[in-house]
Amino acid sequence: ILVKGVTCGDPPPAQDCELAEDWSDWTTCNKACGGGEQVRTKAILKPRVGHGKACGETIQKKSCNTQDCDQDCVLSNWTSWSACSKSCGGGQKERTRTILSPAAGNGTQCDTLREVEPCNPMPCDQDCKVGNWSEWGECSKMCGGGVRVRTRHVVQPPKGKGKECGGPYIQSEVCNDIPCD
Repeated sequence: ILVKGVTCGDPPPAQDCELAEDWSDWTTCNKACGGGEQVRTKAILKPRVGHGKACGETIQKKSCNTQDCDQDCVLSNWTSWSACSKSCGGGQKERTRTILSPAAGNGTQCDTLREVEPCNPMPCDQDCKVGNWSEWGECSKMCGGGVRVRTRHVVQPPKGKGKECGGPYIQSEVCNDIPCD
């Protein structure tokens, strides 16, 4: 029978697919780390023809080298230093950075993410402070006019541009000014 220039006849006889008995060796892993793939195949000795039996599995794949690749930690640049926590008397300032890519495998681990430094160590301005007067001391004479004394001391010297202490630091007064017999 001739149909549009092609001779048609009986369909070819059916032929089952025939595969080699053994698998090929596994291929080398396509990646050294981070998860690769290996492949092996079975050779087709006779292809399927017509309504013959299909070939079945001719390729196998498996994962390989699934360990993390070595990768060093990658950090951002440092931020600018923060303002000092105190304007005087010793404060702290800090700067930070972030992890852009963490270390993996045997890569170099991340270094410090925060640095702190002292700042503004100069003393704050503070006025001098003087303590309370002590109790009056004993009179120097029993009669005829003696003297007794009391004192006070600086408890906080001035700092920075603070006011100096003003006296007096000692006071005296006449005592037992009755005539002696």
